[in-house]
Amino acid sequence: MIRKATIEDSANIAMLSIQVWLHTYATDGVCSKFSNYLLKAFSPEVIAENITSEKFQYFLYEEGEHLLGYTLLNRDASSPSGKVNLIEMDRLYVQEHHHGKSIGSQLINTAMNYCRESNKSGLWLTVYHKNHRAIRFYQHHDFVHHSDTWFELDDERHVNHIYERTVND
Repeated sequence: MIRKATIEDSANIAMLSIQVWLHTYATDGVCSKFSNYLLKAFSPEVIAENITSEKFQYFLYEEGEHLLGYTLLNRDASSPSGKVNLIEMDRLYVQEHHHGKSIGSQLINTAMNYCRESNKSGLWLTVYHKNHRAIRFYQHHDFVHHSDTWFELDDERHVNHIYERTVND
């Protein structure tokens, strides 16, 4: 089932976020810069703030009382392409154990429907250039590579690809 998040979901979103982030990016292990970033970016308090903000919208995918995935939409982030009227899909996280079950596809469909209901023309997102599984997934869902940007973590810069999809695609 997909539903909008409430404050009570903050801790579960935080834990799933940390789990997925570590699995995806900490392939050589956990280090201080990762821990410091994750504990700040994915704290239940930050997530609760986002849930109550007009700027963000979380959609959760659950089975029973278990959170398996979510997407976070940012209505205020400007697309680096300069296209107006797009919503940023800031995150699309699905627990590794549940990949291949169409959870991500359902969350994208929900996000695209949200764009239509909000009179927005589509979505944009960034994806780490070495995350080939995610890149294939987004391409399969008609996202088109537009350009590149950087994700900065302490003194390191990591290339991220920018993808976009309009509601008419």
